Parts: sequence; structure tokens; C-alpha cells
Amino acid sequence: MKNHAKKMLSLSLITLAIAHGTTINNEPIHHHKNRPINVPPVAEGTPIGINGHEIEKMLYNINSVDKLLYGIPDHATKLRKGQFEFQGEMYSVSTLAEYELEHPNMTPAMKNELNDLFLVARKAFITIATPFIEQARGTKSVTLGFIREWGEKHHRESSGLFDWAKEKDGHEFETFKREIKTFQQLYVFCQDLVSFLSDLIQSCPRAWEQYMELRETKKRKRENDNESSEAKRLKRA
Repeated sequence: MKNHAKKMLSLSLITLAIAHGTTINNEPIHHHKNRPINVPPVAEGTPIGINGHEIEKMLYNINSVDKLLYGIPDHATKLRKGQFEFQGEMYSVSTLAEYELEHPNMTPAMKNELNDLFLVARKAFITIATPFIEQARGTKSVTLGFIREWGEKHHRESSGLFDWAKEKDGHEFETFKREIKTFQQLYVFCQDLVSFLSDLIQSCPRAWEQYMELRETKKRKRENDNESSEAKRLKRA
């Protein structure tokens, strides 16, 4: 594909993302000095609310979705490698969304191959998102309120996250499967989830401090375990 065509394609996808309140580089459009979501004190930094352990889970979800969207980072080349093989090349959800935009008139065989791959990618997302869904069960009305506030601030009142949060327990992915049928739609949904979780994390400073303390505790434990293992090795030697 010529450079001009590639540039126009990238601009198209960026426009698509901006229209849905996100950007192509996986960062929320709005960067807030104040809390982007009004999380009441009783729900933040408490054992029954959003605490350090919940922040850790949300960060894991963000990181996992990021790899699905843009590929797994290669520390040697500093590039990202997609997880899905299509037409002999490796793609990510974002590059397959670009491919859909670039090839609106694919042959039936190519459409079938791409659809089969889409089902694999959608299943991978469901696997990633299931812990988040299970975490939100029992507090769906509260979560829906947070999503509503996020949607208003990002002009994403039509986001699929709303339908997702309204589903009955155990049926959260039924509407998702009916509505999300292309890589472009999956891309936008994933971006919405990342944007919402990012805003929610920014809105919970006490929980964030707990997460940082939790991370530091785990780091010290790893260091102590390594020192202990090294001491045992030297003793045996």
C-alpha cells in the first residue's frame, strides 16, 4: 500500500477512535487534574470498595487489553507483534480494524477467514474481561453510575459498556456477542473499557496508594526470596 494511502487509513481509524472518546495510542482523550469520576469515600480505599487489590486487577485488565489491541511488546526490537495470523502475517485488533477499513470489498473466502479470526479475538477479550465482570457483580448499580458519569464526560453515552453493565449476572456477554461483530467495533469497545478503567483508577487516590504499597511489599518479598535462595546456593557450594 502506498504511503499516502496508509496515512489516510491511519487518519480514518484515528477519527473513528476520537469520535468514540479515545485515541489510537490507548490513552484517554481527557486528562483530568481532578477526579474524573465521583467515587464516594465509602467506595474508595475500603475493604468492601475499590482498594489496592482492585486497582491491581484493573491494571492487569488494561495491560491485557492493550496487548490484544496493539500486540505484545518485543523487548529486543522495541516493536509490537500481533497475536493473530491473517494472510500469512501477524496482526493485532487495531491493525485488523485498519485492514477492514482498507478492504471493504474482500472476497467471500477472505471475509470468512477474517470472521473466524474475529471470533478468536472476541473470545480472547471475553477471557480477559471475565475477572472484571465477576468483580463488578453485586455492585452493578454503582458501576453503572460510574460508567454513566464517564460516558457523559467523554461524550460516549452510546457506549456498549452501558448494555454490558445492565446485563443479568451470568449473561454479561450476550449483548456484547450480538452487537460486536467486526474488529472495528471490538477496537472501539476495548478502547472504551480502557478509558473507563483509567478514569476510575485516577478517581481513587487512596486505593492507588494502597496499590503502590502492595507493589512495594511484593517487590521486597521477591528481593528477600532471591537473597535467601542465593545464600542457600552459596552454602551448598
